[in-house]
Amino acid sequence: MPEAAFPLTMLSFLRGTNAGIGYADCFHLARKGARVYMGARSEERAQAAIAQLEEAGVEKGKVEWLDLDLTYPKKVKAAAEGFMEKESRLDILLNNAGSRLWSFPDGSVGVLDTMMIKYTLLPLLKRTAEDPSDDVRIVTLASDSLALVKGLDVRFRSVEDYNREFKEASDSDRCRYAVTKLADALYARALQRQLNAANAPILVLSADPGWVWTPGVSAIPFLQKPAWKPVVALLRLVAFVDPIEGAHSSVFAAASPAVREEAGRWKGRMAYAPQADDEALADELCKSTEEIVRGWGL
Repeated sequence: MPEAAFPLTMLSFLRGTNAGIGYADCFHLARKGARVYMGARSEERAQAAIAQLEEAGVEKGKVEWLDLDLTYPKKVKAAAEGFMEKESRLDILLNNAGSRLWSFPDGSVGVLDTMMIKYTLLPLLKRTAEDPSDDVRIVTLASDSLALVKGLDVRFRSVEDYNREFKEASDSDRCRYAVTKLADALYARALQRQLNAANAPILVLSADPGWVWTPGVSAIPFLQKPAWKPVVALLRLVAFVDPIEGAHSSVFAAASPAVREEAGRWKGRMAYAPQADDEALADELCKSTEEIVRGWGL
């Protein structure tokens, strides 16, 4: 990896905190001098992860916990507002919360928590980018699972579309996960277009870590079946990498000078499915999410 120009402040949204790619992102960036806020809903797990990072060589105080529960929109907004009370700038927003496994909500929100989209921090990112010497980026973790949506009629018109179960698919859980990754790719593309139109020099990037053996992957039910153990052991050996290595792509996207130097090659793009390049679908996603957020009173 090329030497990186590390930012003053970074906010990383995580689901699991003491393992996985999000933890590794925090490790790589904080040990090089970035000030990192780790967004997580469990203070106990976050503080354990921070202690683990410091034991691994990260300077004490470089990583802080931000109380964040993606399941509840008002808590997401409150967390973002709390962050802005502490900091006057944000150089990198790293969205790496993701999971294959979830349950449907209780009806108080009405949208799967994997489909949450965050708007509140964009004004702060724009203010940070007003200084020409700053390099502001929004990075979302992508996945080659996105290829599973090829041939499917995926729409984002309503809450019903967001909560579609895809029972016709051979692996409905993985398919729903892939749709969240499609939403990430579409939002990155749409947001980059909006920022370009506003002449805001912010890069929006999708980073694919490849096959990474994380706690979320190891918890997939069929991989835990006894009959699969020899296959899983072989796959871990020849196909998967550990999270510290798997985080290289997201850290590269977040901080490498090469990305800014070749911005046209990287920004707002994602492969794997033709729907990811569908600007009309991206606009539909943005319109519906804005309507849903307004309906929540945010």
